[in-house]
Amino acid sequence: MRLAVFVLTLMAATSLHAGRPISNARLQSPAAEAAPDPLLIEVPDSETIGEYEDWQVVKSSTLTAALTHNDTGSLFGLMCSSNGCTYYVNASAECDAGAVYPGLINTAAGAMALTLRCAHVKEEGQPYAILLIDEDLSDELADTDEISITIPLADGKVDTSRFSMAGAADAQQDMLDNTGDSGQPPAETI
Repeated sequence: MRLAVFVLTLMAATSLHAGRPISNARLQSPAAEAAPDPLLIEVPDSETIGEYEDWQVVKSSTLTAALTHNDTGSLFGLMCSSNGCTYYVNASAECDAGAVYPGLINTAAGAMALTLRCAHVKEEGQPYAILLIDEDLSDELADTDEISITIPLADGKVDTSRFSMAGAADAQQDMLDNTGDSGQPPAETI
């Protein structure tokens, strides 16, 4: 996985566009052809380096992630690069790169509002969107067996994804152990 640039701009909160796939044109920078898209995360060469119950650890030369997926294929995890660490969830609908969206996470301890920032990912030539979570969820994720993340959609509906936390603490610790020499800042584990 290669993290091109991890800088996102603040924009007005809005709902996701339900049902429209991300087009390849959105992944191209509006600037000159040679300029990299600052809102594109490229993932060309990742490999799984550990598995812990419902979680796995994926690593490349510049990015390491601890992640889980649910039965519908949605992903949730923590990724670290030289620019820092952030939690993320994949978007089931199209979102505009750089745009900010509201969300809600529910755990055994209660609910918390989220600020989600859209980034586009290109993995093995296939484009899709993820939502980077501004908040540090380490405390909220401790001692919980399952979480749900709810995101409002443009058509008045909501998208709710549930994720198992079985193995999360071990996966995140492995991820942090494997990023220690890359200059990445330490992050708390759950």
